[in-house]
Amino acid sequence: MMQPRIPRSLSLLFPLFFLSGFSGLIYESIWSHYLKLFLGHAAYAQTVVLIVFIGGMAIGAWICGRFAPRIRNPLLAYAAAEFVIGWCAIAFHRVFVGATDWAYATLLPATCSAEGWCLSSWILAAALILPQSVLLGTTFPLMTSGILRALPQDPGRRIGLLYFLNSFGAVFGVLASAFLLIPTIGLPGASMTAGLLNVLLALGVYLIARRSGIPAPAPPAPRSAGNGASPGLLLWVALLTGLSSFVYEIVWIRMLSLVLGSSTHAFELMLASFILGLALGGAWIRGRIDGLRDPRRFLAAVQFLMGLLAIATIALYNASFDAMAWMLAALSRTAGGYVLFNVGSSLISMAIMIAPTFMAGMTLPLITFLLMRTSTGDCAARADSGTPSPANSSWPTWSGASPRYRPVFSATNVIVHVALIATPCDRPVSASSPDGKSSASTGNPQALIASMQSRIAPSTGRSTPVPSNASTTTSVPASPAPVNPA
Repeated sequence: MMQPRIPRSLSLLFPLFFLSGFSGLIYESIWSHYLKLFLGHAAYAQTVVLIVFIGGMAIGAWICGRFAPRIRNPLLAYAAAEFVIGWCAIAFHRVFVGATDWAYATLLPATCSAEGWCLSSWILAAALILPQSVLLGTTFPLMTSGILRALPQDPGRRIGLLYFLNSFGAVFGVLASAFLLIPTIGLPGASMTAGLLNVLLALGVYLIARRSGIPAPAPPAPRSAGNGASPGLLLWVALLTGLSSFVYEIVWIRMLSLVLGSSTHAFELMLASFILGLALGGAWIRGRIDGLRDPRRFLAAVQFLMGLLAIATIALYNASFDAMAWMLAALSRTAGGYVLFNVGSSLISMAIMIAPTFMAGMTLPLITFLLMRTSTGDCAARADSGTPSPANSSWPTWSGASPRYRPVFSATNVIVHVALIATPCDRPVSASSPDGKSSASTGNPQALIASMQSRIAPSTGRSTPVPSNASTTTSVPASPAPVNPA
C-alpha cells in the first residue's frame, strides 16, 4: 500500500528531533563533569545527575499529561521548551560558578562539617540541573502530539521513527561530548554549543509550527472492550520491565568496567552501546507492530528472549577478558593505538549488550500499544514507548491511564539507580605501587586491567587524581587530546 506523502515542512521535524536527542545526552554528560568538580567525586556526581535527570523528565511528562488538552499547538509549546533549555545551557557555566562560589563561602561552612556527608551540597547540585531536566521531559510528548495531530496516518510508524531518531541522536551525543566537545572546547564550550543547537532547533520548529495547521485535540475515545489486558496489569509489566532493564544496565556497566577500565571514555562507550541497542529495537518493531496478530504473546516472547540473552552475556563476559588481553598485546602505545583501543572497547560493549537491549527496545512500544487499546492518551506516546492503537481513527487526547504511565517507568529508574550506583561495590585500587611497579594481581581484576591499560595508553596519558576525600589514586588511560579545564 502506498504511503501518503509527508509535507516537506513537517518532514523536517524528524531530523530536528534527532538533534534534540543529540543535545540532551550532551547535557547529561557535561552535568556529571560539572557536578564532579563541586561534589568532589565522579560517583556522587553521576548519582545526582541520574536521579535528577530521570526524575525531572518524569515530572515534565506528568505536566504534559495534566495540561496537554489546553495546548492548541503542541509544536509551539515544544519550540518554547527547547528555547528555554538552550538559554539555560548557555548561561549554565556562569550560574554554576556563581552558585558554587556562594556555596563555598556561605552555605557549606554553615551547614556541613569536616567529616561526613553534606546534604546541602547535594541539594544545590540537584537544583542546578532540575529545571532543564523537567523541560527535557516535556519534549517527546509535545513533539509526538504535534506530529500525530498533523499527520494522523500510520501513527505507529511515526512514533517509532521519532523514538529511533531521538535515541540514535542520543548515541551520537554521548560520543561527541566525550571525544570531541569536552576535549576541544572544554565544559563551558560544550554547554554553549549544545545550548545554541537547542535555540536554533527551537526557531526551526517555531517557523514550521506557524506555517503548518495543527488540528485541535480530538475528544476522548471510548474505552475498548475485550482486549484481555487491563491497564493496571500492563503498568505492572511496564514497571517490572523498566526495573529489569536498568538492573541490566548497571550490572553490565559494573562488570565491563573491570574489562574496559573505569575511565570516562569507557563509561561513555558503554552507555552509547546500551542506548544503541534500545534504538535499534525500537526501529525494528515500528514497522511491524500494527500487523501483529497477538501483541500480548509477542511481548511475552520478547521478554523471554531478553532474559535468555541476558543470561548468555555471562559467558560472553568471561570471554571479553581474553579479547581485551589480545587487543592490549596487539596494539601499540600511540595515539592511533588508543583510537583502535576505544573502537575495540566499543565492540566488546556491543557484543555484551546489543542483543538483550535490542529486545528491551521493543518492550516499551509493545506495552504502550496494548495500553492504547485499553485506554487512550497522548502521553503514552513518550520518548521510549510505542504506538497508538490503529483501531482509533483519530489521535486520542491526553487522558485515561497514560498520564501515570511515564512516571511509573521513570520512578523505577530512579530507584534502581539510587540503589545500585550510590552504593559502591568495588574497592578502590592503585594501578601501581610507589616504586612504579605494577601491583596488579589475579586476585584483583580491576588492578590487573588498570595495569594492562597502562601499556596501551598514549604517551601523553595523565594520571587522574582522586579528590582529597578519596583514599587512593587510580591511573587511567587518557585521550591524546588534552581536555580544556576551562
